[in-house]
Amino acid sequence: MGGAERWAGSDVFIFYSPRARGMTGAHSLGAIWAPAVMGAERVIEESMMIINSLISVVDDDESVRESLPDLLREFGFAARAFSPAEEFLASDCVGETRCLVLDIAMPGMSGPDLHRELTRRQHEIPIVFVVDDDVSVRESLELLISSAGWQPEIFPSAQEFLAHPRANVPSCLVLDMALPDLNGLDVQKRVVDRTDMPIIFITGYGDAPMTVQAMKAGAVEFLTKPFGDDVLLGAIRNAIERSRTALGHEA
Repeated sequence: MGGAERWAGSDVFIFYSPRARGMTGAHSLGAIWAPAVMGAERVIEESMMIINSLISVVDDDESVRESLPDLLREFGFAARAFSPAEEFLASDCVGETRCLVLDIAMPGMSGPDLHRELTRRQHEIPIVFVVDDDVSVRESLELLISSAGWQPEIFPSAQEFLAHPRANVPSCLVLDMALPDLNGLDVQKRVVDRTDMPIIFITGYGDAPMTVQAMKAGAVEFLTKPFGDDVLLGAIRNAIERSRTALGHEA
C-alpha cells in the first residue's frame, strides 16, 4: 500500500503504489482504501482538525480520481482530485489541504517529488504566530490564517510562545493584550529586538493610553474585538511585508 507521514506538523501525506491496488472496481477500492482513510481520520483528529478537512488526491488513474473522493466524502471529509501533480501545485487547494493522497509513480512529477516540493515551499511560507488564551479564538484564527495561505503557529500562553525558536522566514505576531501569565505589553518588551516580527495586538477592551503605548513601542496594528476577517487579514499582509523587508535588510 505505502506509508503515511506528517507534513508541516499537522498535515499528512499518504503514499501508495498502483501495484498495491491490484484489483479494480468500486468494492475493491473501498476495501483497499478504507483502512488508509480511517488512519488519516485518526491523525487529523489527533491534530485537532475538523472532520470536514480537505483531502486532496493526486493520481493519474482516472478511476481512482473518480472513486476515491466519493469514498472520502462518505467518511465526512471534503475531497478533491488532481492529475498531474503540477495541477495540484497550481490550484488554490495547496494551503487548504490537510491530507494528501499521492500515487508514488506518475508521469512527470511523482508522488515523492511532489512531497519534496511542498516541503521546500513550506520552509518559505510566512508564519503567523497567535498568542491567545481563548481556545475559540485560537481555533478560528488558525483556520483563517491557513485559508489565506500562511502557516499558523498557535500558543495559549505568552511563556509557551517565548520558548519557541525564532523564525527565519517572514512572520508576524497576533497577540492578545490580556493573557493570564504576561500581558501583551510585557511580551512586546521581551521581543523588542525581533524587528522582523511585527506585532498586531487584539483585545476585548482597549483604551487610548494602552493603544498609544503599544503603537509607540512598534506595534503595527491594535484591533478591538470583534473585528472583521478582512481587517485582520489586511493587517497581517502589511505586517508580513514589513517582516520581509526587515529580513532583506538583515541579509
